Order: sequence, then C-alpha cells, then structure tokens
Amino acid sequence: MDGTSTKSIALPLILSLVLIVGMFLGFQLARKQPQELNTKSEKESLDDLVSLIEKKYVDSISKEKLLQDGIDGILSNLDPHTVYINKEDLPRSDEELEGSIYGIGIEYYISNDTATISYVLPQGPSASKNFKPGDQIITIKNDTVAGKKLSQNTISKKIKGQKQNSISIGVKHLNQSFETITVQRDYVNLPSVYSFLDTYNKTAYIQIQLFSENTYAEFYDELITLKSKKIDKLIIDVRNNPGGYMDAATDILDELVAGKQLLVSTKSNSKKTSYYASKNGLFEKGKIAVLINENAASASEILAGTLQDLKRATIIGAPSYGKGLVQEQFDLPNGAAIRITTARYYLPSGRNIQRAYDHGRDAYYVDHLKKTSYQHDTSNKNTQTNGIVPDLFQSDDTSFYQIEHSYFEQNIMEQVAQHYFLKQKEKPKDLQDFLQQSDLNNECKILLQEHLEAKHLKPMTTLSNKAQTILLNVTKAHIAKLFFGQQAYYQVLIPKDPVYLKALRALQ
Repeated sequence: MDGTSTKSIALPLILSLVLIVGMFLGFQLARKQPQELNTKSEKESLDDLVSLIEKKYVDSISKEKLLQDGIDGILSNLDPHTVYINKEDLPRSDEELEGSIYGIGIEYYISNDTATISYVLPQGPSASKNFKPGDQIITIKNDTVAGKKLSQNTISKKIKGQKQNSISIGVKHLNQSFETITVQRDYVNLPSVYSFLDTYNKTAYIQIQLFSENTYAEFYDELITLKSKKIDKLIIDVRNNPGGYMDAATDILDELVAGKQLLVSTKSNSKKTSYYASKNGLFEKGKIAVLINENAASASEILAGTLQDLKRATIIGAPSYGKGLVQEQFDLPNGAAIRITTARYYLPSGRNIQRAYDHGRDAYYVDHLKKTSYQHDTSNKNTQTNGIVPDLFQSDDTSFYQIEHSYFEQNIMEQVAQHYFLKQKEKPKDLQDFLQQSDLNNECKILLQEHLEAKHLKPMTTLSNKAQTILLNVTKAHIAKLFFGQQAYYQVLIPKDPVYLKALRALQ
C-alpha cells in the first residue's frame, strides 16, 4: 500500500490513464519463475558493437543511452506487450503481482508537492502509531521530502525497505503540530479482492482489482463467507482490472463452472496448452453477472469471456481492452527484466480477443484512449478481435468527473473525509448507523463548500443536482473507509453505480 493510492471506481477517468501505463509495462499472464537471458555469443556481439561505437564515434555518446535506444528499437518491431522493465521499476512491478511488500502500511496522495496520509491499514505496522489521516509527511529518515516535487514512486522507495528495519517519519498533524514517529517495516498485504452482501437484493458483490498471487485465495475466502449467507446471485466486478496471473483467473473460474469444461487454451510457436475445470466449485449453480469496461484486460477478459462463452454469466458494461497475449518474464544481467509475449490465449469458443497492433505501439494506445460509441451489436462476437463485447451495454457515469476533474486532482473528498473523521468524538457503531445520521449530508456539504472555497474551486451550488449527489456520495464513501475499512468504501459507493444497478436488474 505504501506509495500507492487506493484504486477507486469513483475515479474512472484518472484510473484509465493510470491503467494505460500499467498496460504498457505489461502484466505477466503465465506464472513462470523468472528466467535468465544468457545467450553468450549474441550478448558479446552486442557488447562489442556498443563498445566500438562508444570508442570510435565522432561525438561523445552515453553507453547506457545507446543500449536503451537499441532495446527500444528492437522492441518497437514486436507487439505492444513485449516490454523492457528497467532495474528501478522492476521491484514495484513485481510487488503488485506478488501481492505484498515490506513497508509501514499507509496510503497517501501527493497534494501541493507534499505527501498526505489518506489511510492507515488497520493490520499494518503503523496501526499502533500516531499516524492520522490528513498528516503531511515532512521528513523521511530526517531528510526533508515536503515541497520538493518528489514523485509518489520516489517517496515510496524511501519508505519501503528490508523487513524489521526501523524508519523515522516526520509528520505535521492537522493541528499543525510536528511529530517524528519511528515504525518498524514489516510484511504488508496488498488486498486485490473486496466484497459485500447486498442484503436488500440478496446479491453478493465481489470486486477483483488485480490477479496477483493472492487473488484466488482472497476470492475463495470472500465467496465462502458470502455463500454462508445463502446467496444465489453474484456480481463480479473486473472494471479497471489490468490483469495479472492467468492461473488466478482459471482457479476462480473453476469455482464457478460445473463439469470438466474447457476454460482457456494457449498457443505458442511450439505447443498448445488447455486448461479445464477440474473440481466441484463453490458457486456452480447461482446466477452470475460480470462487470467490464474498456480498462478490463488480460486475465479479466479471460474470466469474463470464458463465462460468456459457456453461457454461465451475463456480461455487462462496455467492451473490454482487448489483450489476448501471454507474457513470460526473463531476468537480464543488469538487474532489469524483459517480458516477452510467448503465446496467445484462446477462449472456449476459439476466439482470441487481441486488438490489432499493425500500426505500431503509439497508435495502439491512442486507439484505446479514443472515445468510442458503443452499439449493441454482438452478432459477430465469436470472431471479433477487439476485446469482450458485453451482453448488456452500460457505460460508467463519467459526466461529473469530466466536468469537475479538479476536485479529484486536489483530493477534495479525501480531505473533507479526514476533517470529518478526526472531529468525531465517537465512532458510529456500524455502517448503517453512520449512513443514517440525520445531519451527515449537511455536515459534508458545509465541509465541502469550505474546502472548495479555500482551494478557489467551483462551488457546489454551480453543479447539477446529480453532480452534487455524486460528490456527497464519494465523500461519504471516503469517511466510511476511515471508520470501517476499505470494504465499507465500496459498500457505500457501488449501490449507486449505474452499471451495478443494471446488473441487479439483469439478475432479477
């Protein structure tokens, strides 16, 4: 969690940009131990060429830049998901897929060139310390980091480190007092699955944010708990999920699909491998809906596409990203790594949903950013190669975010939530008690207006009623998270989501 803001469906536009970067780095679909690229003769030839140019070329040139340009040139002729990951970025990329880090268990965002704590993990190393939401991080190991325009990744690297090592963090509390807090780094789990039970509609909701090493175990535990409530309808949300390990997706599918049916197959230049359902799953008979959007990719598309092919679920949302390639990771001698596309995957119907990349990488990503007009035409969905086409179309409601993007850029809702949370003398007994407080909306409105005025942003009164309602709901979701954890955030936010509401109607 350290250095990574919580992924939130409340920020679809911001997330789409983040996820494009994630796609570019490439997520490993085939679970393989990293392999070392060690073909000596080719390596020596390249080294000789670079050394010769470095010594004899008329102008001075950086060897590192020459090597990087050479790598970029080679990869530009391959698919967009074959990527080089430099030594500095590799640890963070691997941590996301492994689902854990050694850190201190805080979330923060960058505001006015300063990192501000937004959440302290209840089970993390910092839970027993005096870190508070709204605290500004001023120093790390006595080095000033505030006001220096440091990136979130740079601050994250300063905070993370070896297990059991202590680190001192200097924070300025909301009351302007300064305190240096020493905390011992430890294992921090990065959850990828969140759920809640919609008791009114008797429907379970599970959101999968990434297919990491821990995802299947998390999904299984959540489904066991939900199934004990006698559910017969399940909504799985993989919107904005960029993918990850393929076997995490197939393991989850095995809990949802009856019999020995084909789940997915992969074809490389030398072999074909097929994966089948092989056991009695937890939820083989209830109704299922899967929510997708244009940022659902890779393993997310395997999950949605397989359930669609097997007529096991109704797919709802917007057409998915369109990534049907499998990568393996190879370590390089310089500490970097390369993820090479080694196969294509095919859904049970035989379709591969990889988008065309004939016009180069830039065109490939620009194509994804373009606004598209979705039409309800699934007549060719068994042969189309542009992602998963939903059975029912419903795009995310982005009108508010397009109008008031600055509210999110400056983290207004998080700041309001922090002020509300810290001034409460008593914690509500549960989420329902919190939401039923008669003065909740009014208090949130007052705080929102104060913060918007302080930031010289457009006041609430200029927004439509719909936008004001969304703004209040997002703020209440952030407050609920501070009181009751991440699950409560989604429990407040999701029931107002138009895609979720359409799924409820479909399951009825």
